[in-house]
Amino acid sequence: MNAATADPCIAQLTEMADCAYRLGMAFGREAEQAASRKERIELFRLFDRCFFSLRVAIALKFRLGSAARAAERAAGDERSERERPESLRDSPDRDRERDREVEPASLPVLLGALEGIAADAAALPGPEPADLPTLRELIARAKSTPAPVQAPRVPPTAASLRTRLAGSATAAVMTAPAPPRPAPGLAVRRATGPPRR
Repeated sequence: MNAATADPCIAQLTEMADCAYRLGMAFGREAEQAASRKERIELFRLFDRCFFSLRVAIALKFRLGSAARAAERAAGDERSERERPESLRDSPDRDRERDREVEPASLPVLLGALEGIAADAAALPGPEPADLPTLRELIARAKSTPAPVQAPRVPPTAASLRTRLAGSATAAVMTAPAPPRPAPGLAVRRATGPPRR
């Protein structure tokens, strides 16, 4: 069992994601069977917000798991990091994390979305969904849990700074735009300046 799976925060996020999924599926089924257009739209909005919450919870789980793996790697031998090829030093998780960050992923955003779902679902006519009490319990538990103390940031070594700086300079040179090419069949004309009088 690694640190990512043993983390109680990840387990709590998994519970929230599962509950949001179950509620979203229930709202989706109800939206398909709704009699009026207004009711269908209201249920679809709840369905959409449930799956927004699910995506945020998954993004947070990945971020916490990535941080746990980074801490495990930092605790390991630094020599093995220097011996690895430079192409493997950057984690592929970091690139995937950058690609994923189109929606805000933070605990306050997740809790706010889940609270909105709980309030709007309770206001619906008829019996409340079976998972709504579970959702309320999860929100209350998440609010009562103190925020984890973050470990102090380890300052980078001179070798890692040198590698990062060299990599960023190379990237800037490689991404410089190429000069425009003339269209095929047209002669390249020399700039002559303004016309003479």
